[in-house]
Amino acid sequence: MRDRPSFQMGRCNLNTDSPSPPLAHLVRECHSAYFKAHSRLRTRQTRRKLFIVTFPLSKQRHTRRSSTFSSGLKYIRSMSRRCDLRTTAVHLTGLTLKGDRPQVCFRCTVNVPSFFRDKDFLCFKQRTSVDSFCYRISYATLGLIAASVLLSCEGNSPGTGTTEVGSSSSSLSISATTPTNGAINVSTSSALTATFSEPVNPATVTAATFTINPPVTGAITVTGTTAMFAPSTSWAPSTLYTGTLTTGIKDLAGNALLSTFSWSFTTGAGGTTSGTGLDFPGSAAVPDGQTIRFKFTNPLAIYPATYIWKAYPRQQNQYYTAFFWGNDDGNGNFGTFLWDQGNSNTYYGAHPYPNFPDVSTHKWEIATDRGGDFVSSELVTYDRWYTQALVAWADSFGKHTAFYWDLPNTSKVIMHVSPTNYGNTNPPSPALTWGDAPWAPGNEVWNGILRGIQVYSMNLSLVEIQSEITTPQSTAAGVTNIWYLNLNPTPTDISDKSGKGHHPSWIGNLRPTLFTE
Repeated sequence: MRDRPSFQMGRCNLNTDSPSPPLAHLVRECHSAYFKAHSRLRTRQTRRKLFIVTFPLSKQRHTRRSSTFSSGLKYIRSMSRRCDLRTTAVHLTGLTLKGDRPQVCFRCTVNVPSFFRDKDFLCFKQRTSVDSFCYRISYATLGLIAASVLLSCEGNSPGTGTTEVGSSSSSLSISATTPTNGAINVSTSSALTATFSEPVNPATVTAATFTINPPVTGAITVTGTTAMFAPSTSWAPSTLYTGTLTTGIKDLAGNALLSTFSWSFTTGAGGTTSGTGLDFPGSAAVPDGQTIRFKFTNPLAIYPATYIWKAYPRQQNQYYTAFFWGNDDGNGNFGTFLWDQGNSNTYYGAHPYPNFPDVSTHKWEIATDRGGDFVSSELVTYDRWYTQALVAWADSFGKHTAFYWDLPNTSKVIMHVSPTNYGNTNPPSPALTWGDAPWAPGNEVWNGILRGIQVYSMNLSLVEIQSEITTPQSTAAGVTNIWYLNLNPTPTDISDKSGKGHHPSWIGNLRPTLFTE
């Protein structure tokens, strides 16, 4: 979840968990201005279309906007919530008299999400926007604000007239890291995260202020109080790494990190492949009409959901199946797929897809939206490990699916939004199926290894996903929403290790072989 906004006056911090209604109202006013004040979107052409979304906070009239723009704002709100990019700090800058009524002035600092468009909007980066505005309030509201300030400052009066914003009384510090300092056998697909005592200014967290030794290329993402480093490729096995955060990192009030902070960890010898897994032989090894798959006959809801798994694909012609959420009525024919009056509906899956007309090479795909196949720009590399996640959620703009096919590199992603009328009716026999397609048994069998399976009944954020990959149930969202867990499945043990009791079962007599390392 996003960090709650906070108010700062003088040396006082006023958290919006406070029950004081005026403070909550100021937050709503700030957010309202943020979303409503601007009248257009500005675009800039780059290699892809990059939509830089800016909302200067000003005293523009809020009611004059087109219905099209209003719909666009709803979508941007939805995406900024999903991508966890926006935090707001509201700094109270003045309490003055204007005419016969008091006037409150405050400054808003907003991390503005930016998107690029490639068929669908995708969260890409963030920019910081700062602006100020004032509005008139009643004397009763003024009294409540003053009381809140006095309580928060433990008796230190904010003074009279205009009160200038000062520095926060607390220095910026590190409260937690992932992995922890001194951790060993860390997965080579893990991301590094550092949690700060306060929301940090994203512009100050750069490759110069967040360093890795030995040097590793990767992407830095800042979300509220958390900074995450995701390497472009897997960490080297059996290697000691040190992450360092410098005093160049500052919070939203401009306070620098108290001192340079470093922590170290050592990757495991086996990387992401230590343990056991299910080694599927591919379609050529399975007789027609037979199958190698396991399924959950009472699956979690199709939306929202998050799936995490590790995949090692080997080359085969035509189709693969990692998993499908969809109809599995046992008939094993195309009618299973076209169950909705001759149409497909309410399903998704994520796996390699033939690079037609060449069926011997593949791209990664999301299969969803009434027979659609939405593919990556890059080809699948065989005989290597991938850490992958699919996130699915629904909102007023449609049914969203995001497939991160080579984590921790979050730029390797496919996103699709199906229309709102898709996926509203469950199929006759809903099931979550792994290893083969229920409508083409024996013809779309996975060729390679599947392991590290984690399923959550919520659309987790990227930071939460990276943390859950490193340590399952390491986040509050993970603990609350874990639905199935088996990091080291075997042909004789695919049972749920999460404690939720969601145990799948094998279909037919064929089984994959046991993978061990």
